[in-house]
Amino acid sequence: MVAPLIISVSSFAAASHKNKLYVIGGGPNGKLATDKTQCYDPSSNKWSIKSPMPIEAKCINAVSFHDHIYVVGGAMKALYSYSPLDDSWSLVTKFNHERASCGIAACCNKIFITGGRDERNEVIATVMCWNVETGKLTEECVLPRGVSHHSSVTIRKSYTHIRRIVAGAVSV
Repeated sequence: MVAPLIISVSSFAAASHKNKLYVIGGGPNGKLATDKTQCYDPSSNKWSIKSPMPIEAKCINAVSFHDHIYVVGGAMKALYSYSPLDDSWSLVTKFNHERASCGIAACCNKIFITGGRDERNEVIATVMCWNVETGKLTEECVLPRGVSHHSSVTIRKSYTHIRRIVAGAVSV
């Protein structure tokens, strides 16, 4: 049986790093948010509390990328980075608007933030891109329609497992 969270939350961000699971922020009840970072170590079946986020937040999302966990969403108007190695938080960049309940995914050495809801609770249709190499935030594109309360993932196509079938050839 898996040990329960130290602080029960909903609408939190979750990401894994080096065989540990991190549950970040969330709401301990319907109206409040927390700044807690909880870490689960499956080898010991124990949770521990790590350094808190710089801000209390719920309706957030996270992605592991380059030995950091990037967190976005809620009312933060920012992208934050958590270093599990140093147990420390840093501000990556600020936004002009909230992006509550948005998605986040890493691809091609960039972080993409999709949709969400702004401070008026209106659905957002843009995709923002944080370029790790240049340190710049840009608007990549506008989606056909806004999305929120979703997740984003990176899917890499690999055809290395597919062998070409040639008539008359012997298959090994």
